[in-house]
Amino acid sequence: MTSEIQIFEVFLLVYMAFNCYTDFKWLITKNIWHLTFLNCIAFYSLVAKTIPDMLIMMAFGFFLAYILSKRPGVELGAGDIKMLTVIASCFGVVYGVVISKFVIFVLLYLFSDLLIGIIFHVISKRYKKTIRFGSYKIENGYIEMPQAIPLFIACVLIII
Repeated sequence: MTSEIQIFEVFLLVYMAFNCYTDFKWLITKNIWHLTFLNCIAFYSLVAKTIPDMLIMMAFGFFLAYILSKRPGVELGAGDIKMLTVIASCFGVVYGVVISKFVIFVLLYLFSDLLIGIIFHVISKRYKKTIRFGSYKIENGYIEMPQAIPLFIACVLIII
């Protein structure tokens, strides 16, 4: 079982790395990308007979993503909600229904999002002009940043 967990962790990191790349470069990910990974997870879940765990964690992940999308000052897009749902599904298959581990993941995500936000806020105060770094943008004190990067950081930290 340990080698299966390691394969799924690598699988999840590849998924997250691609999301980071597309979010950073173009601030988009295609629905087919999320659907492909979710189908792979569902197929494995069917074979391993862990469908209830996957579905419970998927529902919890969607619910938590929806709540996070309503946070003031944060633009959690539809792709980010899909990303959190896929991550939660993967957690359900790999770890079972371990809501505490997913909550720790979300807390790590919020912390890394806050840290990146603080760094960009300091930069915006220092250079009072429009700054672009990939899809990150600071303009008139407003910071636009993709959420895939804090999610990726949280994935790496939870897997380590």
